[in-house]
Amino acid sequence: MPSLFFLSPAKSAAYRRGDWLAALAVALVLVVYGLVSSDLGLLDTLGTVFMYIVLTQAWNILGGYGGYLNFGMVTYFGIGTYTTALLYQFFHVSPFFSAPLAGIAAAASGLLIGIPTLRLRGAYFAVVTMIITFATQIAVLVVPFTQGAMGVYLPQLAFSPRGIEVLFYFIFLGLAAATTALVY
Repeated sequence: MPSLFFLSPAKSAAYRRGDWLAALAVALVLVVYGLVSSDLGLLDTLGTVFMYIVLTQAWNILGGYGGYLNFGMVTYFGIGTYTTALLYQFFHVSPFFSAPLAGIAAAASGLLIGIPTLRLRGAYFAVVTMIITFATQIAVLVVPFTQGAMGVYLPQLAFSPRGIEVLFYFIFLGLAAATTALVY
């Protein structure tokens, strides 16, 4: 069996075309499954898997390609989540409208923290990102408007249980496909 490293350009292009066709087939199967499935538990589990694919690909960019061991990714995920939750709780802004604002808040905090910390290398960078994660956790537990360890409870969206699962299934499926294509 020939290695991919020693294939002719024509065969290599054929393998790449096959990869894209396989990815498209998997995506089509996942879309059809999301449309026809009535198993809410599996839809929820797959939605969570897709969310973790997005987080994994984000870590892959910094850790895999950049070589930085980052323990702070959860900080930015949490900042975005709390932004959406607090905007809904205090200002009744729909999570669908506040999601872009949450991304902007997470990106802004990432820039604010990332510019000085990216000057560090090796274990220093890893330790600082871990400290930032612990400091953010303590801040969230202490600040009153986040309601400490109780967290922010939001009412259920005005959809059926299946509608909610399908909605988040497709949101995270789309984000997982987009981030995977971006990393590829």
